[in-house]
Amino acid sequence: MPEPAPCPPGVRRGPAGLHNHPVVSSVRINILGGLEVWTDDGTPVGVPGTRLRALVVLLALAAGRPVPSERLIGELWDEEDRPAGAPNALQVLVSRLRRTLPEGLVESRPRAYRLAVPPQALDARRFEELAARGRALVGDDDAEASAVLRGALDLWRGEALEDFGEAAFARLHRNRLTELRLVVTEDRVEADLAAGAGPDLVPELETLVAVHPLRERMRAQLMRSLSAAGRQADALAVYEEARRLLARELGVDPGQDLAEAHLAVVRGQTEPVRHRAAAPAGRPRTNLRAQVSRFVGREQEMAEIGRLFGRSRLLTLVGPGGAGKTRLAAESAARLTQDMPDGTWLVELASVIDSSDVPRTVVTTLGLRAGGLIAGPVGGASDPVGRLTQALRDKRLLLVLDNCEQVVDSVAALVDALLAECPRLRVLATSREPLGIVGEQLIQVLPLPLPDRTTLPEAVLASPVIQLFGERAAAGRPSFRVTRENVAVVLDICRALDGLPLAIELAATRIRSMSLEQIRSRLDDRFVLLSAGSRTALPRQRTLHAVVDWSWDLLSTGERELAARFAVFRSGAFLGAVERVAADDRDARSPLVRGHEVFELLAGLVDKSFLTVTEVDGEPRYRMLETVRLFALAKLRATDRPEWTQSRHAEYFLAVAEEAEPHLRRHEQIAWLRRLTCEHDEFSAALNWAVEHDRGEIAIRLVAALGWYWFLHGYRREGVHWAERALALDPAGAPPAARALALLTAVPQLAGEGGEPESLRARIAEAHELIDELERAGTPFSHPALGLFEPIAGMLSGDGSVLESVRRRSQDADPWVRALAHLHRGQIEMTLGEAERAAADYAIAAELFRGVGERWGTAQVLVASAESQSARGDRRAAIAALEEALRLVAELGDREDQPLLMVRLATERAHEGDLGPAEAELRRALELADELGSREQRAYAHQALSDVARWSGRTDRARQLLEGALAEFAETGQRPDQVRALLLASLGSVEAAEGRPRGARRRFAEAVTALPTAPEPGIAARLAELLAEVELAEGRPEQAAYILGTAAAVRSGSRDAGPDAIRVAEAVRRLLGEGAYGAAHRRGAVTGRRAAVALLVSAACEDREP
Repeated sequence: MPEPAPCPPGVRRGPAGLHNHPVVSSVRINILGGLEVWTDDGTPVGVPGTRLRALVVLLALAAGRPVPSERLIGELWDEEDRPAGAPNALQVLVSRLRRTLPEGLVESRPRAYRLAVPPQALDARRFEELAARGRALVGDDDAEASAVLRGALDLWRGEALEDFGEAAFARLHRNRLTELRLVVTEDRVEADLAAGAGPDLVPELETLVAVHPLRERMRAQLMRSLSAAGRQADALAVYEEARRLLARELGVDPGQDLAEAHLAVVRGQTEPVRHRAAAPAGRPRTNLRAQVSRFVGREQEMAEIGRLFGRSRLLTLVGPGGAGKTRLAAESAARLTQDMPDGTWLVELASVIDSSDVPRTVVTTLGLRAGGLIAGPVGGASDPVGRLTQALRDKRLLLVLDNCEQVVDSVAALVDALLAECPRLRVLATSREPLGIVGEQLIQVLPLPLPDRTTLPEAVLASPVIQLFGERAAAGRPSFRVTRENVAVVLDICRALDGLPLAIELAATRIRSMSLEQIRSRLDDRFVLLSAGSRTALPRQRTLHAVVDWSWDLLSTGERELAARFAVFRSGAFLGAVERVAADDRDARSPLVRGHEVFELLAGLVDKSFLTVTEVDGEPRYRMLETVRLFALAKLRATDRPEWTQSRHAEYFLAVAEEAEPHLRRHEQIAWLRRLTCEHDEFSAALNWAVEHDRGEIAIRLVAALGWYWFLHGYRREGVHWAERALALDPAGAPPAARALALLTAVPQLAGEGGEPESLRARIAEAHELIDELERAGTPFSHPALGLFEPIAGMLSGDGSVLESVRRRSQDADPWVRALAHLHRGQIEMTLGEAERAAADYAIAAELFRGVGERWGTAQVLVASAESQSARGDRRAAIAALEEALRLVAELGDREDQPLLMVRLATERAHEGDLGPAEAELRRALELADELGSREQRAYAHQALSDVARWSGRTDRARQLLEGALAEFAETGQRPDQVRALLLASLGSVEAAEGRPRGARRRFAEAVTALPTAPEPGIAARLAELLAEVELAEGRPEQAAYILGTAAAVRSGSRDAGPDAIRVAEAVRRLLGEGAYGAAHRRGAVTGRRAAVALLVSAACEDREP
């Protein structure tokens, strides 16, 4: 792989204009070996004296940034030999260096010095960039990866900084670079192994292992290369030697690399085991839980599921409650996971009561959002079905939809839509009835088979029903075993239960307090009662009902009452919630459930298998199996307490939401978001009950309290849905502030969707009236959104007084309101070209948001600040801001915003000259965009990758990336838009870089055709810069200068010109001179945005000859 071409002599900005400071690129400095300094024409530059050579290295390692004098003094002189006038001594040394190096390379700054060369003038920087680029290619293009990594390793001539001995600065950089060299060597070997070069690598790897005996990855690679050469015995000997050495030297066992290599050799596998880089957000490939009990039987059904998935994409397991559909689906999905590279995901629908919640539940389970907190809806899809289609379109993924029966129509519609748009998707559903759509394959899940009277005893003992009973009974009484002596009684019990797994498990738990004969007798009595003596006429569902009813009667009075009340919890509950909802009031005359008894009663219900218990954030959470919950709910409805219990449930979760609400804008917001997410289904149940029972006050207060939670978690559409239903109720009793917040939540425009203008105006007017009443009454605002209503309404309605209302709110007593006001004011100022004022407002907003602990607000400010900092040329500050913003949105669970932020971050790194890290960042962005199914974000990542490739001199790679992205964009069927225009503009730059201005002009014309009427300023400016480059290449430098001025006007200070514009501007200056360039540039700079777009359109229609 060729290195980037050396920078030509003269004043430039970094490689191809990538550096921010003017540099004289007339030397190359090599430290990967002894220090060497060369001019571009190949003349060596002698640098005499150890201290002077050390000064060269210290300045070069700073990559063009100023190095403080204090640091240079500390590195160049030890404390004992440091001269009294160290600053003067440093000045003398710098003067000597200026006489040694070409003129203009050593610059003085206040209390600092700078070497004015681009980062790539240092061979160590070129090594790191090539290393990052090559390592990113491993696993995708191994031949290219190997070539790039070899190019990186070829830069080494010996030990790094070998002529500086044990100097502290040299030792630090030498150790880091040496370790990276070894890692790069291992990566290069990995790429060669994948390319089939295993046998040829044996001599090299044997030498490497001899020099580095404790590097396990190298030994594992040697084992694989020996195995590929047919020397399995030698490979195993390498493993044994490593095992003994690690035990003797370090006292440890072989790690994962060696263990997997050993297993591969034993199995006769010669392909290397790939450890692909983790996804950017560290996502697992499944959410299937590890089961605590062994799965018994169902081998035939599991084999059938595997066979049918070979020819069908939708399987539905149909059967009665308690037949084991959920467990069978989970076990089958676990076996299929290895064939699903994009994962296997279980979506639990038992707690979903509103059919419109089904798509949202799937979106949430997959870790997706309809949109980001910063960028809005992904690819324009604000509805959950559209978001799922986007994310799953290209995925080979298994979706397990469990307990579909209560929302079967909604599930069927969703599955039908997804299967039509996502050709590699597979769906495994469980339901008591079919989905009833084309292509559905049904598998009847029947009870476990029962041995007949002629079955031999050994076969009876081995049958699934007997094993199931025995294992579940032993879990309650460890000494219990099914034997030849008692197997007949156990078989009678299982026959009485029709082989239904859930019924068998419930009956088996009774072995703790009853004998087998007592269980059999009690069951027989119960069935006689329920079937009026006709046991053979009892349907299977009544069998389950009978065993649950029998188990119910064995509960204490308190346990029965608590179980019935617990049934109002759809997704489970913590102890505190059960105590508040299900316990009687202290002053109740005849309490059946006392508060202090709840814990003991819950423990009893767990022991009797009526409840299960799991740990959530260190706290036990109780849950009822859905079959049992429906039974218990029926018991509750047969009493006089259902409305009382449901009301308590709604009031409790209203209290939770209102307690949590202010914490969602403070330091503790993450913990509260987790809590509210855990209770999401309970909030939906409370809202549903309040709406159905016309409890307007509770519904409106719940919407008001949950609005910010819905926003932060990406449930904005759900918020609109519940707000509309709540606002339709009788508002009597609802506080005016809560109704005003509900009105704001109901505005679809705030959820990133369209909406009827009349409805928008009506809601804004009503909210305005309510808020005015509060102000007239002198009532303090209970929520900061009320204080921000005026600017929010102004932005939605296009009112021109937004800036003034924002200014007023910047004096608000609430720091959160002040912070958001300063943020909005800064954004307005940036659009007006007032970058310095914007920076000041952003700084205030950031301080205020950080002070209260608001991550969302801080991230918003950081992203906006990065734009301002980039506009002022402070790329390092922009990089730091974007890095922190990425961390904050990740903490908030917002993955949808991360790819674009990563592209922004990589672009800033590239403009700073850090091409290798920028490319690695962009590959991570591309991987996450793939996972999220965002083709638009993929296009942005490809466009930025192409720029990095072009700036590195790889125009062929840049063209390949852009043409692939354009082809992918065409497949979406979207009409031409700004994304396509940006891709075409970059392709035009590739044409220009390859010396084809006519091709560049054609790409420019195509890009302009794709633009909307009012394009984004940044994209319009990018096209203007491309046009300027074409005009320059065709011999019209004055026109190029004019167009560069127009590009600056379009940007209005919103962002600094990119490296391409800087490069073109410098070339035009050299041709015209500073005066003529400035005059032409100023003429273009007075162009308005509309006129600038008109200029682009006019230029696109021309067909100029050079």
